Amino acid sequence: RESHPDCRAALILIVAPYTGEQAALDINDHVPITDVMARLQRMDPANPDDDLVNVLRFVPKEQRYTAYWDENKDSRIDDPQEYSAIDHILISGALAELIARVHIDHEHDPRKLSDHFPVIVRFEFPGPASGPDG
Repeated sequence: RESHPDCRAALILIVAPYTGEQAALDINDHVPITDVMARLQRMDPANPDDDLVNVLRFVPKEQRYTAYWDENKDSRIDDPQEYSAIDHILISGALAELIARVHIDHEHDPRKLSDHFPVIVRFEFPGPASGPDG
């Protein structure tokens, strides 16, 4: 968490299930309950150049949910009020510049499989691609 002069150029990735503050509000504009996410994002509060980026900001708001909670316990999906974004991927600004696509896979029924939807980030790195043998 300590600031480093090359933090803006570093490729940093943090994956976190978390219900607190976030840079990109979810589908229901849920209000953050703590400042933990903000603390993670702001490496050095005096230096905004080292702030981490929440990749959810690259997902359209109507698709910005990563979890389902059957709040009224009726075994039905009451769309969209039972959805929220509690799974996050924080990355450095340098890595954010390499994003090709961010997608949240909503294809499964959260009552039958997992109640979380995976956040998928695809990056395009410069230079030739190399296989597993180098």
